[in-house]
Amino acid sequence: AAVHLAMLLVGRFIAGLAVGALSMLVPVYQSELASKEVRGRLISLQQFAITIGIAVSFWINFGTSKMQGSISWRLPLFLQLVPGIILGVGILFFPFSPRWLVSQNRDDEAIIVLARIRSDGDTNNPQVQEEYGEIKAEIETEKEVSVNSYAKLLQPPIRRRLVLGVLIQIFQQLTGINAVMYYAPKIFKQAGLSDNSVSLLATGITGVVNVCATIPAILWIDTWGRRPTMIYGAAVMALSMLTMGGLMGSHGRK
Repeated sequence: AAVHLAMLLVGRFIAGLAVGALSMLVPVYQSELASKEVRGRLISLQQFAITIGIAVSFWINFGTSKMQGSISWRLPLFLQLVPGIILGVGILFFPFSPRWLVSQNRDDEAIIVLARIRSDGDTNNPQVQEEYGEIKAEIETEKEVSVNSYAKLLQPPIRRRLVLGVLIQIFQQLTGINAVMYYAPKIFKQAGLSDNSVSLLATGITGVVNVCATIPAILWIDTWGRRPTMIYGAAVMALSMLTMGGLMGSHGRK
């Protein structure tokens, strides 16, 4: 248990590294195991799970806010171990990605994994054989045009794709959503909800709204397509940020 600030900061740093790694690895793993018919929907479930985790953490903080002593903040931090342990143990039973196995020339294992997740173990299933063929062809194509130098990432046409992908992630972070969620209790206090319990309650409700706002993407991302969903989502997000900024500027408690 942390007994001074340095230990707490180190713990937060380690937890941040783990969350950052999982935020990158989980969507890749999901995309390589999911069938193309539901790939977009399945990957969007990661964000849905994140919003559920945020909402649960908000309500845990609300529930422990009236506890006396250090347990009020130690308990929420300790509870982070629960999903971490479940994931750490559960991942031991997950299969390797068929795509990764093919890239490592472990084709027989890749077919077995595909059979397990597509046809109850039937390696001769036409769907399994078709998907294996597609993966094999993609891997061979990637090897032929592989980027074997970081310098090539800055050359056309890869440069345009790299810049586009990086900018999308940068602008997503620059919306400030993480700051809003992290400092939500303080924001609500500045908005006039001076009581600590009331501001935490409002923060919990914000978490629930965050969960609900993720559901449309899960339901319609494969129907609408990625680009229209991103455009409409960005427009609604910009409108909500403008509204929040205007209300805070005109009615916020100084």
